[in-house]
Amino acid sequence: MPVRRIPKNYRHVTGMLGSSRSERKPFYESPLERDFFILLDFDPRVASFEEQPVAVHYQDDMGTWRRYTPDVLVLYKEEAHKRPLLFEIKPREVLRSEWKSLERRFRAAYQVAKARGWGFRTVTDREIRTPRLENIKFLRGYRDTPADEEACELMVQTVTSKQAITVQGLLDTLATDRWEQARLIPSVWHLTATGRLQVDMDIPLTMVSTLTSP
Repeated sequence: MPVRRIPKNYRHVTGMLGSSRSERKPFYESPLERDFFILLDFDPRVASFEEQPVAVHYQDDMGTWRRYTPDVLVLYKEEAHKRPLLFEIKPREVLRSEWKSLERRFRAAYQVAKARGWGFRTVTDREIRTPRLENIKFLRGYRDTPADEEACELMVQTVTSKQAITVQGLLDTLATDRWEQARLIPSVWHLTATGRLQVDMDIPLTMVSTLTSP
């Protein structure tokens, strides 16, 4: 559970995100946090994540004790060979303009994380707001949507046999009728969203994106 309660906020965007990698819906306090949680939820290396998992106490420049709560702790699957990571999520401009006041709390967070066998990292909009994020936002809607399993099996077999094929090439192989191709498109994205087919997520998804087998 988070170490502090996240209140409703009428000046900033707050909310809860449905996630398959958290025991409950994680809270976010900003659109940037929400977007980072979306990346985590789609990352196959991630076992689970928890927002605001630990409180960090430190002294500011005036010697006053302060309490700081990093944004999220990420636990990775054993096969990922990654230690847990404690993240602070900040817009890049905020990080640059307020670094002097933030440095002490980040050093304290690093020490707390190190004592627990974790790493500590800051992550900004530069790392979060990428084509990968836009692709994931698009695919999330297809992940839990029922698909034509017979068509899905045929698609997987076709991609496996050809080793690599574009989305449009796959549709052209399976059907010549454009209406039938349109019916099959959601199944292609469902397979991509669930990892049964792979695609380069770091460039925008299009009908000429190349599909491969895992």
